[in-house]
Amino acid sequence: MKRKGIVLFSTILLILSMATMAFADFTIKLNPLAQEYSFTSFPQTINITGKASNSDPVAAEIQLYINENPFGDSVTVPAQKNNVAFSLPWTITEPGTYKVKVTLIKKNPNRDDYAEDTETVLISQQVTADYPAAPAIAAKLLKEASIQAKYGKNGNYISDVAQLMGQGATFPVFIADDTIDYYVSKSDVVNYENAVRAYLEGRGLKLK
Repeated sequence: MKRKGIVLFSTILLILSMATMAFADFTIKLNPLAQEYSFTSFPQTINITGKASNSDPVAAEIQLYINENPFGDSVTVPAQKNNVAFSLPWTITEPGTYKVKVTLIKKNPNRDDYAEDTETVLISQQVTADYPAAPAIAAKLLKEASIQAKYGKNGNYISDVAQLMGQGATFPVFIADDTIDYYVSKSDVVNYENAVRAYLEGRGLKLK
């Protein structure tokens, strides 16, 4: 009888120990963030994700902080739950370097259990250059030379230039017999303008 009591007591201790191990952690961990996020415009929203474990017999709450300022609503983690996934939306209004922090705090009056995790991210803005297309360049060249775009009854040099553009607003470079040698991208600023100029001068116009 004594041996059975010892076995029963040992079993209870083992169960308690396993239960303690199962809920031993009060932790929060962010999923890795990229070192840099780049956008063409703002605002933009990304989700801050991770997992939290609450070993306490009462619920806990997760709060997102951006540069030490609370952002958005808190999320509840139930009592004695491990690896609870969370997703907190962060709306970014401008480029900069940001400290992203998540905290896990017990919801009881004492709020005596606390955990956190932080990462720093760079938010940058992509600048897209707006290169002028061939018709705009033709208009500029004609204006500088004081030449009217219209000619004859229905002709228009700017319209003629526009009709020659290829895919992606490229412009052709002609060889001696007026056949197209290749196309120049408008991002190749100098050669692109030179191609438009060569075409207009080939039409007999005297540009500056």
